[in-house]
Amino acid sequence: MGRLNYLPQCSGQMFKKLESILSTRFSQFRPRSLIDVLHACVHLERFPLNHMAKVFSPHFLQSLQAEGKPLDRSAMGQLTQLHLSSSLECTYYWGPRLPFFLHVKRFSSADQAFETPMDRLLYKQVKGPLAELLGGGGVLLHQSR
Repeated sequence: MGRLNYLPQCSGQMFKKLESILSTRFSQFRPRSLIDVLHACVHLERFPLNHMAKVFSPHFLQSLQAEGKPLDRSAMGQLTQLHLSSSLECTYYWGPRLPFFLHVKRFSSADQAFETPMDRLLYKQVKGPLAELLGGGGVLLHQSR
């Protein structure tokens, strides 16, 4: 649904149910599956702020790496996009962030949103004005303004 930008007519009910399931069963999800779900929410402009602190916690990141294979670029890209979207769209979120050493510096695969390397200086110059322009939007899994 996230990649297709598809919202069913009952999306409000669907996101309430998803929030309920994530709140009660967070620890039962496999870390990579959980990242896929939260990443899809971001594509639909629903920001999972109640779960960002858990996802960016050292414990969750370690469990993600301990799933039997090294942390791949796809998962790191999704985490980076979660981090960037929460930074730009939800400026009032002051919870844990993705550690810088896990950030993807460039998204080069066809299924990622960005195609060019990210210049740190340009990022810093653009982030503030963009955040101001966009304002803080979205609470939990609610759509931004």
